[in-house]
Amino acid sequence: MQGSDLWTYALTENDDDRISHAFLGAELPSDVMEDLWSFLQWVRYPLAVRSSSLQEDATYQPFAGIYKTCMISNNHNDPEVRSRRTL
Repeated sequence: MQGSDLWTYALTENDDDRISHAFLGAELPSDVMEDLWSFLQWVRYPLAVRSSSLQEDATYQPFAGIYKTCMISNNHNDPEVRSRRTL
């Protein structure tokens, strides 16, 4: 969030659609992209990407993913294709 200057935006904007658009348009840091690429080199099964937010978790009741879960097939033989579909 810091590298894409999203902290201030996320804390001051009240429109969820605008916040989503800003986050979806932001680039991930290069080290995260490298880690994802390494992960996709080895993992060839479907993935579930779940939302994670401080509002989703309570002390004794984790609720990660209640806002949104995206299923990604991740089943193509070519890791380049899988990475484009995933990222």
